[in-house]
Amino acid sequence: MIRFLCDEDIDGRVLRGLQRRYPELDITSINELGLKGEADPEVLRMAIEQDRVLLTHDVRTMRPLARRFIESGIAIPGLVCIDRNAQMGTILDDLATIAVASHEDEWRDQIMHVPL
Repeated sequence: MIRFLCDEDIDGRVLRGLQRRYPELDITSINELGLKGEADPEVLRMAIEQDRVLLTHDVRTMRPLARRFIESGIAIPGLVCIDRNAQMGTILDDLATIAVASHEDEWRDQIMHVPL
């Protein structure tokens, strides 16, 4: 099962909704890890260290940063950019599908967008 790390900018309803709907998911946040305010490269490094797919709303800076990591030979567990304007139910369903219907290696070095 995929393990997730929520970036600091993630709407709290995403984290709480996933935890409530799918208690079996392994999901944590930058805030829960005591890393609030860390720079994006450190957040991505934490996702790498913990082998967690990073969830973010920050498409403008995280997506190019993830591409730079990948292009420089640093493998990332995956990056999921979540549309802030999408319906919460759709976001939660898509993330749950990703978590339970795929293997971690499928997302390595992948950048994707939700809703799917």
